[in-house]
Amino acid sequence: MQRSTQPSYQQGLSAIGRYLDQYGFEDLLLCELDDGFVGRVTQGGKLVEAIPFPLADLQTMVRQPGNGAGPPAQARGNTQDSGSFIRRTIGGYHEFLGALGAQCDLLQATAILVVELADEVLFTFRPAATNPSVGESPSREFLYDDAGVRQLLLGNGPTLG
Repeated sequence: MQRSTQPSYQQGLSAIGRYLDQYGFEDLLLCELDDGFVGRVTQGGKLVEAIPFPLADLQTMVRQPGNGAGPPAQARGNTQDSGSFIRRTIGGYHEFLGALGAQCDLLQATAILVVELADEVLFTFRPAATNPSVGESPSREFLYDDAGVRQLLLGNGPTLG
């Protein structure tokens, strides 16, 4: 996704998070494609059709004002009772995906995948190839538990070291 005319990961993922919070979606699976992202979520405990986030739509979403931070009133409810790990941990996706996007930009990630599990989030990506003659870099993965999510929000996410 990282092209100069496209939104940064931080911008794009933050906009996706705002959208997910706005509609009260949960249980996220988000996959990067060549032309954007596709997400699978639940709403009210039911699986929703795949939600495409093509790059053209992401550019528009990034330019839209935030309209308030966090999930809307109907999505806030009692997040402790929610089935969603991210909602239970921090209340919504906007802040988490924005922080994860900043980490993706820092790591020069490509081909990202975010899978929200019951008590953690699996994040996989492929770092940008540092030596083009070697070909593609191997994928890296991280599991974010409650403490890991909070560290990510503080700007202390994974490093390539």
